[in-house]
Amino acid sequence: MGIPQGYVLSSMLCNMYYAKLEREYFEVKEEDLLMRQIDDFLFISPSPERTLKFYNILKQGFPKYNCFINKEKLVTNCFLIKDLPLQDNISFCGYIFNTVTLGVDVSLEGYTGIDISDTITRCYSSKRGLNLKAQILKFLRVKSRRIFFDNRINDEFHIVRNIHLLFTIIAMRLKCSMKVFKGSKNVAKNPKFFTSLIFHAIEEFFDKMKAYLKQNFPLRRNIFKCFALDNFLAVFKQNRHSYRCILKILAVSREKSFQRLKLEEKKLLNKSLKPIEIEAIS
Repeated sequence: MGIPQGYVLSSMLCNMYYAKLEREYFEVKEEDLLMRQIDDFLFISPSPERTLKFYNILKQGFPKYNCFINKEKLVTNCFLIKDLPLQDNISFCGYIFNTVTLGVDVSLEGYTGIDISDTITRCYSSKRGLNLKAQILKFLRVKSRRIFFDNRINDEFHIVRNIHLLFTIIAMRLKCSMKVFKGSKNVAKNPKFFTSLIFHAIEEFFDKMKAYLKQNFPLRRNIFKCFALDNFLAVFKQNRHSYRCILKILAVSREKSFQRLKLEEKKLLNKSLKPIEIEAIS
């Protein structure tokens, strides 16, 4: 009969199954790195020959385990592999690794071709406001990985881009979740609740990054707040009439933060990337 998909035991048994497969088929040298998240593999090696050997093993499949590779999902930057196009960016489990700059970006691969509302669990109880706050903050904590915002790894351009990507996704999730609030609890009658949630998420993210990265997180509080708010404004402006009460509060807060910026920060804000095109992940 099998085990239900999504059941906690499923991933545990899958990991045990693939771990045995790894030990039998792959020989990983000390200077190599083999990582696996359930059935997604990432192999890094200074040796093109060992990379080619790893690829050839994957390509042959594992009939003994009834496991075969989907070649369309294989990506490489190894010049010895002739039957795959070479790519500089390697996507793995929510990360995009640039093999030229060694920078790391947020990946939107998990949102491609789906409606973002399908990724959200909605609560219709009397405590749905508290539930929404918990969901947004939990999502932010899970997705705000330090590696995306560390200036020892990424340059300023990619740090700002990762902020735009992360907060665009959060803004879209929040917008979808707001639809369950009807009557006296709707957005128009409770704008301060929703904007306070946005401000709380922004402040918590900034404090977390500063605590972890210290001087390696290159942005001050006010310019970071401007970058983050730009994404909420872009998302809610798509339905300007429905969210005008929220837009007004967010715009005022953004302007106050902007006025506190240093001259070089204002220049950075004006020349940096604009919020990510929403159509790319909607």
